[in-house]
Amino acid sequence: MVTKSAWLDKGLMVMAEGGVGALRIERLTEALGVSKGSFYHHFGDGMPSYQRELLAYFEQQHTLRFIDVVESQDDRTPEEKLRLLRRIVIEDEGNQPRLEASIRSWAAHDKEARHTLERVDATRIDYLRTLWEAISGDAEQALPMARLVYVVLIGSQHVLPQLEPTDIDRLYDIVLGPVMKEQP
Repeated sequence: MVTKSAWLDKGLMVMAEGGVGALRIERLTEALGVSKGSFYHHFGDGMPSYQRELLAYFEQQHTLRFIDVVESQDDRTPEEKLRLLRRIVIEDEGNQPRLEASIRSWAAHDKEARHTLERVDATRIDYLRTLWEAISGDAEQALPMARLVYVVLIGSQHVLPQLEPTDIDRLYDIVLGPVMKEQP
């Protein structure tokens, strides 16, 4: 039997490839090699339930999971945590720029997707603000810097041709300056 997380992982992959419009029960069941009954077993009211859970799963896997990994490193300084977060986000195989763009496109015309993305953006920016304030001690500059760091990531995911991880790394070297020069 296919697990709920397998359905959600496949949904994120389908979205990365073709956007929310590509999310079709038939496409998902074919890709997973199972029947529609398996889909309805996990998502009783069909696609609306699936999409709600997919948004929550995106938030968990592409925001909260990263923060949890970084925060589990109690012995690291704020600078080391920021470097670790940077590495995790850039190198994560599931963190595909096309997925982020698809979610943002979905949020442009769907209220529930927009609310989820607003929460995701606020969580990400607030975490960056917290790290930057701990690094710099400058509460006034922490939010603008967090927004700048975040905009680099989101903007880099919309550039065509797609930027390579090393290119994004170089952008962060420029934006974050000496804080990021040392390697953990």
